[in-house]
Formats: sequence, structure tokens, C-alpha cells
Amino acid sequence: MPFHQVASSRLSPSPLNIIFFGSTKCGKSPIVNILLGHDATPMSSDALGCTFENNVYTATIEGREYRLFDTTGLNEGTVGTVVSQEALIKLYYLSCDLHDGISLLVYCMRGPKITETLERNYNIFYDGFCRKTVPIVIAWAENEHAFADYNMNFDGHACITATFGKRMKNGEFRNQAEYDESQVVLRDLIVEQSHQAKPWKLETSTWFVAIAKWLYRNMPSWLTDHLTLRLGDLYEVLKRFLHEKDARDIAKRADLKPAPAHSPKAKRANKKVAPAPAPAIVDRIFAFT
Repeated sequence: MPFHQVASSRLSPSPLNIIFFGSTKCGKSPIVNILLGHDATPMSSDALGCTFENNVYTATIEGREYRLFDTTGLNEGTVGTVVSQEALIKLYYLSCDLHDGISLLVYCMRGPKITETLERNYNIFYDGFCRKTVPIVIAWAENEHAFADYNMNFDGHACITATFGKRMKNGEFRNQAEYDESQVVLRDLIVEQSHQAKPWKLETSTWFVAIAKWLYRNMPSWLTDHLTLRLGDLYEVLKRFLHEKDARDIAKRADLKPAPAHSPKAKRANKKVAPAPAPAIVDRIFAFT
């Protein structure tokens, strides 16, 4: 390869990674489509929700390449929807592959009413997941609400129209003007806020322990209902996405509520999980908590 081509490739900036999050059917996919300029992400049309996997799309805004991650929603874990436990682990697995770090969080919500789920999602992602180190903005599809009253603070916001609306008799769409304006507003917000700081990179070997302990400290009642942190159960979930050794080590350190020694679950856990990791590994795991 000629020298000037090598130099050019080295000078080319890496894509900036933007994570879109929110509960199921909150409007993440339409918001991503606004930035793409066309419909590329699946639209949820029923109560089950359709954004289960973490889907990534590439968009070029003002000459800079962005990778847009349309993530699994963290909801109440009801039947037929994305299970919150699996969503957390998928987000961890996603972040392990973000070698260039995370530049911006975009919180997506549909209506003006702030529910317990919306507030919880904000706290999990911004505080628990990203340790308040990543800029965060909000995009909502209706009127502004007093987010500060719920201690939900954002670095920027955009009130947008995420659909074209019905086609009228003259062939135009009812919301075309508002949609076009929303595209400009949202792109400007992304560009401005994603350059505020260096991309944040996860400590992948310690993250799940940190988020588990954060949940245990800050949301114990929700944790009891949605996440089983006993060693055997957690190991069985983790090993679907991580290397077996990593799953064993993390499960050992995140075993916050061990079952009684005589219980069947404790016996199963002891059979499945190897002895505790060496002291050096323990020190490395707890360094982030």
C-alpha cells in the first residue's frame, strides 16, 4: 500500500459509538431511522416488542462516521417481552466489542408521563451502566416534562416527531415538515454532545460485578423481582455469553445472596462452579467496585 494511503488510514478518526436505550416500544427504532434518513430498523407493532438483539447501523453526519446501536429495552420482564436479566447481559456483551468506547447515550421515550420504569432505566444506564461518565441526551416524541423533578438530568434534549404521519390527498405526508425539522435538530444534538469528551471504555472483566452490586445497593426490591444473583443461576446465564472461566469468576464475586448450604440450589451451584479465583483476580475484580 502506498505511504500516503497508509498515513491517511491512520489519521482517519474512528467511528463514534452512540447507544440508544429505553424500555420496549419507547420509540428507539424510529429515532435511529431519523438519523439514517431511511427506514432500516424494525418497527415494533405489537405488545411483544421486536428489538431484542443489539442492532448496529452506520450513519455519516457532517462528514463523521457514527455507529448507532439500537439496544434491547429494559422493561418489567413480563411474559413475551425482553427479559431484563438477559438485556443487561446483552448490553455487557455489546460493550465488550466497543473497542473505541462509548461517546453518547440517547435516552428514548414516547410519552410525556414519567413512570417508574423510565426513571429506573435512566438510573441503570447512566449511573449503574456508564458510571455517569458518558454524556447523555434525551429524545422524546411528545411534550417536555419536568425531568429534573425526578433527578433525571441530561446534557441535551430534542423534542421530535418520529413519524411521517398519514399520506394526504395531495400526496404529501401530514408530518413531513416536522419530521424534516426533527432530523436536523437530532443530528445537531448528536454532533454537539458526542464530541464533549473522550469515548468511555468499559473495564470488561469487572463490569458485571459492578452493575450487580450497584443494583443491589440502589434497587434491592427490583433486583429481587427481576435478577437472581445466586451463584448457580447467575453462572448459567453468564456462560451463554462469556467464556466459561470469566462466567465462573464473575459469578463468584457477584454472589450477593447465597442460598443456604443445605438447599438443593446451593448443592447444584457447588457442582457447577469452580473454586474461587486466585487473589490477584479477586483484587482486579474489586478494584472497579
